[in-house]
Amino acid sequence: MKTRSKLTLAFLQYEPASAAGVLQQMDPGVVAAFLDTVPARLASPVLSAMIPFAAARCLSKIASHRAAAALRHLTPYERTGLARLLPTEVRDAILDELPDSAKRHIVNALRYPVNSVGAWIDPRVPVLRTDSRVSDALKFLQGSPNVSHVFLEDAAQGLYLGAIAIVTLIGCQTGARLNDVARVAVEPLSNRATLATAQSHPDWDRFLMLPVTGRRGTVLGALSREAIRAGLQETQASAAQQHRPMIAELSSALLACSAGLARLVVPSSQPIHSGHSQGDSRA
Repeated sequence: MKTRSKLTLAFLQYEPASAAGVLQQMDPGVVAAFLDTVPARLASPVLSAMIPFAAARCLSKIASHRAAAALRHLTPYERTGLARLLPTEVRDAILDELPDSAKRHIVNALRYPVNSVGAWIDPRVPVLRTDSRVSDALKFLQGSPNVSHVFLEDAAQGLYLGAIAIVTLIGCQTGARLNDVARVAVEPLSNRATLATAQSHPDWDRFLMLPVTGRRGTVLGALSREAIRAGLQETQASAAQQHRPMIAELSSALLACSAGLARLVVPSSQPIHSGHSQGDSRA
């Protein structure tokens, strides 16, 4: 093995946070090609230290079996968090490579009712940390269409802190840390809230997407105007399909009841004999 390769692997092993800081500033395709050649046990700590939004972008470009191998070394919470940010088709391919127990855990964690905010989380909006730089935010925005803000989370625990407008980022020094950039307050949506409730959020006039947080207060992604419209339409369609069988059953019951009443009202065509037979007389 070349000396450079040995040094690279040693850097990943002993300084995963520093390695993450370097890699997440590079093109995701280049990073994916590099991580594809690194043992999973060394790639996992680096992915864990990266901004989840950036790590997911890299994972989506790695072969599914290699991505699954890296996820196996992460905690269940970390695996679920990264899986949530992956495109559906990529996520499904990676999940098929995981052990059944790990796959079930992720699938169950990501299963939401169709009328809930969590079912329509959009992973395209950048969620960055306070120790990230303006240059990081501008780079991530290049692959995030129709985004007007980035969302900020605490570097230590991932707690949601607020939003930063793109116009604000453009006017800042690229080397400035996001913690020092002016941000605006916007109340996040709960992943367990209904779409009907989310629709009445007052900040839709200011934002194209609203942040979505989980039970721990961490940012899970965002809900876009496009997603909420699609979600409400599917919710209405699902409700209509559920009502159709009930209407059909009620109609069948009504027809059966009507037929029964008709038999009681219409006289029978059989002759009716009056009086008793000899066998019916009793002393």
